[in-house]
Amino acid sequence: MPRTSPPLLPRLARLLERVGGNLKLARLRRKYSAETVAQRAGISRKTLYDKLNRLAIDPGSFRQ
Repeated sequence: MPRTSPPLLPRLARLLERVGGNLKLARLRRKYSAETVAQRAGISRKTLYDKLNRLAIDPGSFRQ
C-alpha cells in the first residue's frame, strides 16, 4: 500500500510555492541553464524537472 503524505497547511503550501519561484528567478537572473543547476546539484536534468514538477503538483511531496 503506497504511503501518502498528510496535506500541508495552505500557508506552508504558499510559502513553498514562493520559495520555488524565488529559486527559478535566481537561476534566470544568473543566466544558469537547468542543465547547469542539475550538474551542480549532482543530479540529472530529468531528475531536477521530475522533482520540481512533483513539487508543483503536490507541495507536500518534498518530504519524501
